Amino acid sequence: MPSTTPDPGSIPGGGSGNGGASGGAGGGNNNIPETPMVVEPTPSPTEIPMPSPTDIPSSGEIGKLKAYMRGYEDNTFRPENSLTRAEMAVILANLDGAEKGKNVNINYKDVSKDHWAAWAISYVSEKGYFRGYENNEFRPDRYITRAELSVVLCKYLNLEATDISDNRFADIEGHWAQGFIERLVSDGYIRGYPDNTFRPDNNVKRSECVSLINRILGAEPLKNVETRFTDVDKDYWAFGDIMAAVLGTEE
Repeated sequence: MPSTTPDPGSIPGGGSGNGGASGGAGGGNNNIPETPMVVEPTPSPTEIPMPSPTDIPSSGEIGKLKAYMRGYEDNTFRPENSLTRAEMAVILANLDGAEKGKNVNINYKDVSKDHWAAWAISYVSEKGYFRGYENNEFRPDRYITRAELSVVLCKYLNLEATDISDNRFADIEGHWAQGFIERLVSDGYIRGYPDNTFRPDNNVKRSECVSLINRILGAEPLKNVETRFTDVDKDYWAFGDIMAAVLGTEE
């Protein structure tokens, strides 16, 4: 089991269970299936922390880390909540500076044009960061897993899957996302657990996601600022990364 306060240098899994969604997209190793081999049932709506449409704002200009996430209307950030596919789509669209509400082309039967993240889901699908399921569903409310996030981030960074030669972790051999996981690990963006596992099917927390994104973008944590949230104090392990994601940093 990971410690309650993880090493900020690692991105542990958020919760247990499979997110089950496809993080794959166009490009990369075509021999790797787009979806995990085992998919658990979609959680009921009461299990999914649904954000309001203002939860994640549009970002600013490219070249600077502008604020790309925001808290909830009750002044919480909910750092321990698992991140959904829709939320991740909005984060990536924000980071690219995509214009909200423009060129919305939705081809998924479970995402209407009125969905709060429809613009971002349309954008990331066209860019190839995400791909839906074989039954033409995107499943926006399904939690994203560590394996899926690894694939999505490799697509976002235009990184190819690593040729699998050495298996770093005891639990990813033969996993559909192994090559992408190995690539992020070898590039120093993400690490496994002390017990030599990666736990690819664990869900990803909001706090873990911002920590990983900030590391990839080279953004320094903002530690000498006042908290904006009732559920994130300065002693929380990801406080600086959360503040950087919410407030932005200078170039």
